[in-house]
Amino acid sequence: MLIPAVPIAPVQDKDIIRIDIPSGTLELEVSTEELEGRRA
Repeated sequence: MLIPAVPIAPVQDKDIIRIDIPSGTLELEVSTEELEGRRA
């Protein structure tokens, strides 16, 4: 699942981040459950 506009703090080693330079976006590829766990 792609999560747009994620603060950089939840990013961990070996995560996949998509960088779209023309649109100026970063997308962190993690599951919703994993992201919720990191934010807790």
